[in-house]
Amino acid sequence: GTHEMVALVLYAVLALSSQTGQARGQLPTQGTIVPGVSFAGLKLGETEPRVQRAWGSPYETCQYCTDTTWLFEYRRGEPLGVAVRFERNRAVAIFSLGSPAGWKTSKGLYIGDPVSNVYNLYGSPGTSNCIGYDALTVRIGQTTTSFYSAAGTIYGFALTAASESPCQ
Repeated sequence: GTHEMVALVLYAVLALSSQTGQARGQLPTQGTIVPGVSFAGLKLGETEPRVQRAWGSPYETCQYCTDTTWLFEYRRGEPLGVAVRFERNRAVAIFSLGSPAGWKTSKGLYIGDPVSNVYNLYGSPGTSNCIGYDALTVRIGQTTTSFYSAAGTIYGFALTAASESPCQ
């Protein structure tokens, strides 16, 4: 019945959290972006509590952003990680900060790859010129997936609502 299912799910969650040593989620060290679908497991439209459950609570709130924007940064080394921007308590943009190594798309486009790989894997993306970089964009449904490039290399990813700028 339902109670057994809830108990089983709770048991699985507790078993997993005891192995990782923390009950809350945490930012993946090597996230996967599924264009048009998800960014390291999170989808556009997620609420703030849902994002916090997925990636945990060590985040900074961006002081100079106009919308509520949470910065999830790795605790070691240079400031790398992911940010989530909200409008009316819903995620409208999820994007990488810096160039977190090992992050990739579901088709195997990695940070650090040459820009030509975008064309090989995703056809002819659109291009938006942002300040200091370009966003190669693929529109899928109500979302835009962006591959950030500078000097011929992919250095970041973004998943934004179609109404949002790909430059994050």
